[in-house]
Amino acid sequence: DAIAEAGMKYVGLMTANTKSHLVISVGDTLEEALRAGEEVKKRGLIIPSDYGGEINLQKRESAVADLRHLIDLCAAAGAKTVLMGGIGKPEHYDIYFGAIADCCDYAAEKKLGLTIKPHGGLNATGPQLRKAIEKVNHKNFTVWYDAGNIIYYSDGKLNPVDDAAAVDGLVTGWCIKDYRPPKDVYVTPGAGRVDFRAVFAKL
Repeated sequence: DAIAEAGMKYVGLMTANTKSHLVISVGDTLEEALRAGEEVKKRGLIIPSDYGGEINLQKRESAVADLRHLIDLCAAAGAKTVLMGGIGKPEHYDIYFGAIADCCDYAAEKKLGLTIKPHGGLNATGPQLRKAIEKVNHKNFTVWYDAGNIIYYSDGKLNPVDDAAAVDGLVTGWCIKDYRPPKDVYVTPGAGRVDFRAVFAKL
């Protein structure tokens, strides 16, 4: 309600006061996703991106099944992209990005893009994100950049102005938030350390 009242046109779905702590997650049904989408539409908003949380990484098949279900949920809600948070364990790398590769065409059929953001672990920096994009090697998998997270996950050591060049040409969306030390990203853009003009100039 507050987002609509503020005059915004878009709402990215992420965390919420639910059992999974997300608006939409792999544990949800199509009916629940449809209901979430209806709540958004009632307020005249559009969903550019939905973060659905983790998928089962026991094996590639289970990861693909979860990701396909998440794609179905996001399509039902009316989202435009599925935002992936990435991983932290090297042993999951091939399973995770293999599943994404297996699902790129399926997502495209549903008119959804698949994206990944810098979120710590093995996808905390621009070079790591580029490596992931090159591994999947599909035009429907791109970067959803987050300059605040670049500083946050490097404990203030990495400036996104320096990092952004590594993802030039790969970025199709942004989580726009700033950063203030020691570990605060709940910051209005312009009130923290991110030089947004300089970062955009690198892309």
